[in-house]
Amino acid sequence: MVTLLLGIALANGPDRNPGRTPLGEMRVATDSVRLVHEELEITLMSVDEVEVRATYQLHNPGESAVIRFSVPVTSGGEGGDFRESNAAASVRVLSDGRFVPCLVQEGEPLPTPWAALGGTVDRWCTADLTVPAGSSEVRMSYEGALLFQRPQSPQDLLPRGADRKLVYALAPAGSWAKKPDEVAITVDLAMFRDRAKVVQPEKSTRDGRFLTWSLSKPDLEKVPWIEVDLRAADLDQHAVIAGLNATPSPWSPAVVRVPEGDPAVLRDADAKTAWCGPGGSAIELEWPPPTERIEAACRLGLVHIPGDASSAERWAKTGPQSLTLTPCGAETPSQPVPVRRASSPDQSGQVTPIDAALTEAFLAAWRATEPVTTPTCVRVELAGTSEVCLAELAWHAVCDRP
Repeated sequence: MVTLLLGIALANGPDRNPGRTPLGEMRVATDSVRLVHEELEITLMSVDEVEVRATYQLHNPGESAVIRFSVPVTSGGEGGDFRESNAAASVRVLSDGRFVPCLVQEGEPLPTPWAALGGTVDRWCTADLTVPAGSSEVRMSYEGALLFQRPQSPQDLLPRGADRKLVYALAPAGSWAKKPDEVAITVDLAMFRDRAKVVQPEKSTRDGRFLTWSLSKPDLEKVPWIEVDLRAADLDQHAVIAGLNATPSPWSPAVVRVPEGDPAVLRDADAKTAWCGPGGSAIELEWPPPTERIEAACRLGLVHIPGDASSAERWAKTGPQSLTLTPCGAETPSQPVPVRRASSPDQSGQVTPIDAALTEAFLAAWRATEPVTTPTCVRVELAGTSEVCLAELAWHAVCDRP
């Protein structure tokens, strides 16, 4: 799902990190209960999300015991989401089928080398766990976040795309009594199968989209992390573009005119629906007169997804070669906009800065000291083959702070 609408952003915003997220194994307070075997499954769900499922086979040589467990939770990083409740809500621990909720509390920090990515651990989701005598099973699961830092510059129309890092702390599981017989780890790379580079642990096995490790009697304090680098900047840039309608903007065009067909598909949040017409067709976007004057310096950008993504064949054939922008009813000033063709629609969101002459022409009504009754109108001409398509079309503005 992709939605592209015009939004206004203020320049000089902070760098963006992921919010608070669980980040690894449970740490326990016990000198008798042993972790015999663990099956750890990590699935990359999207550009940002990761799902963790761990099954622990335990052995308690004594009587039933109550032990305290804690799951590490990150700080969220500068510009991240610091709400602890979200991180705690996703942690689910089942002890022999009984749900054990945990509460985020302060605790001993877990040093990490990824503080700049929002990876500093300064909280732990903590609860008491009853472990019966003999053999038992505990399951842990949660939804977490991949780490990243998305830099922002005052000159950027949108935040730049950022690569991702899968980080998972194994070291806390070294707190069980004795070493486990085996820890079996599987990472489903999913959409990142061709974009992943394993950093640690060593000696991983790769089979298609799956990474595996089989750690025999590991000293987990000496194998402290799973770390996989993920090439994701192009996907991330597309996702940033896709989120532009999170906050409705008064700059969203009130009227979109096309030669024929339904113009709503250009703003329907679905990249698989597209407006198509013959090469040389033009689309007009019209805004009503402004309700207030904008005096700040603003930079505009054209945002679009070129082509019809309803099928691979349509996607390959229907992208325009270029777009040309002019004020409606005029030939100047004009600006050609080149079009990049990506192999996949979910990597194809594009943002092109509008040059100074066109920006001033488009913003003239917002600069006027007297009330303006004439709508602002922009014409977008599509050059290309016999049929050209756009899946989405919109505008974005960045205005300097007062």
